[in-house]
Amino acid sequence: MTHHISEMLTAISEYTIPVHDAINGLTKPVFIAQAEADELLDRTIGRQLADYLAPSAPVTYHSYPDAPHVMTYSPAGRQLATDIATFFDSDTSNY
Repeated sequence: MTHHISEMLTAISEYTIPVHDAINGLTKPVFIAQAEADELLDRTIGRQLADYLAPSAPVTYHSYPDAPHVMTYSPAGRQLATDIATFFDSDTSNY
């Protein structure tokens, strides 16, 4: 089981390289949510992404301290939904 998880995480890492290059210079508003109790992914990735995008795009970053990897099925899911709705309703998210 652990071997399969390692393979999946390696595949995710390889997938993110072209995504990283494609979002360079993004100018549209971005919402980033970070599950602080994520049991699969590095918990610093959300903040790193926010910092990477901040020079060119308005970034809204939210951290959810007790949220697991799948936030939508946790108690944090309601707060996440509220935060996303607020983001879309804001003046800065002209998507």
